[in-house]
Amino acid sequence: MAEYSENRMTEIQAIYRRFADVYRIGGGLTLVLIGVWIGSFVFNDGYATNVYTEMLSIFVTVLVLDRLNEWRSIGQRKQALIREASSRDNSTALNAVDWLRAESWLTVEDDTPLLLGKKLSRASLHNAYLYEAHLENTNLYKADLSDADLSKANIYDSFLHRAVLTGTSLYGTDLRKAVLWNAQLRGAKYIETVIFNEQTVLPDAKPLYDQGGKHRINAEGHYIYDKYWSPDVDMTRYTDPNHPDFWEPN
Repeated sequence: MAEYSENRMTEIQAIYRRFADVYRIGGGLTLVLIGVWIGSFVFNDGYATNVYTEMLSIFVTVLVLDRLNEWRSIGQRKQALIREASSRDNSTALNAVDWLRAESWLTVEDDTPLLLGKKLSRASLHNAYLYEAHLENTNLYKADLSDADLSKANIYDSFLHRAVLTGTSLYGTDLRKAVLWNAQLRGAKYIETVIFNEQTVLPDAKPLYDQGGKHRINAEGHYIYDKYWSPDVDMTRYTDPNHPDFWEPN
């Protein structure tokens, strides 16, 4: 029962964070309506009532416009942070990731994670702290994620062709359906804890082509490759340079 109450409270807090502005504006409008109702009893002549009502209308207008301006400003800042997180300048990208985390725009407990489904190709995310980050359907082509912390990050169905994951912490990382084609995994940590599935493309896989030389496409519109993960695949051959069958891209 205590666990249920705690979980329910967490859900309520998450809902409140997501709709906090709506609640604030709704509360303000409610107070205005109460004020109008009280004013109808306090003021006897029509002039005073009109002045009182006009003042309340101005208050509501200012409140709403102020909130709309704040929303616009936040929206612009979010877009700027997405652009900065995809920067090829490491300092710019790391500052953006830190800001996203501080604003609660990065992980599953937050509002809609801002990097989910975005284009971060060639981003310099070396040493980035992306713990529990949501990066589903994200384009990470040639992204430098070396020595980054991707522990428990959700990278489901993302494109990591030629991404650099050298020395990256992958503890509990979700790489189901991820395309690791030619990804560099030398020295990646905790590979044994990574979540794969039979649709995860292996680093040494190659795309298949039809007789016309075009990429073969599956029902979801994704390229078809010749190698996918399975439970019998030894993933340490991609991470451990001392492995007798070690493989890494040129």
